[in-house]
Amino acid sequence: MDETMENTTAANEQQETADNSQNTADTTPEKAEKTFTQKELDEIVKKRLDRAKKDMPSKNELDEFRKWKDGQKTAEQKAAEELAAERSAKEAAEREKNALELKMSCISKGVKPENASDVAALAEKYVDDNTDIDKAIEKVLEKYPSFCGKSKVSAITTGAKIGASPDVTAGRSSFIDIARQNQVKRK
Repeated sequence: MDETMENTTAANEQQETADNSQNTADTTPEKAEKTFTQKELDEIVKKRLDRAKKDMPSKNELDEFRKWKDGQKTAEQKAAEELAAERSAKEAAEREKNALELKMSCISKGVKPENASDVAALAEKYVDDNTDIDKAIEKVLEKYPSFCGKSKVSAITTGAKIGASPDVTAGRSSFIDIARQNQVKRK
């Protein structure tokens, strides 16, 4: 009885796999890719944009809405907005004034005008409870003397003397002549 049952299950499994393969063959027809021309794509995009714009208000409607919304504000709200705008303008002017004063301080210490903003930015990093801005500028200039146009290295020498004696130049020319003669001999 076990053998018959096993044969029946095996036969059922074979039948199911055969049915599944027929079903998949029937349901998966070859899909042909559809191609569009540029004109068709442009039309599709235009239709989609028109649908999206349909729900959006026009520029005039937005302006009218903003005016209406401003009209609904109380006098206190309008005054608070004006005060906030004035405060932000004042703070911006103070920041600009402080930056200009800092740059002028840098220039007064000998910094080239084109380097003043760089020195100011570096000096601000050195400012703390124990170091004021003038000391910070001095620290920056000690570390980077090139901002002032001065550098720690006064000159780089190559070993050649400026204004060498004629004997030295004569020695050079004789060396060149000897090298040329050796090249001629080799050929």
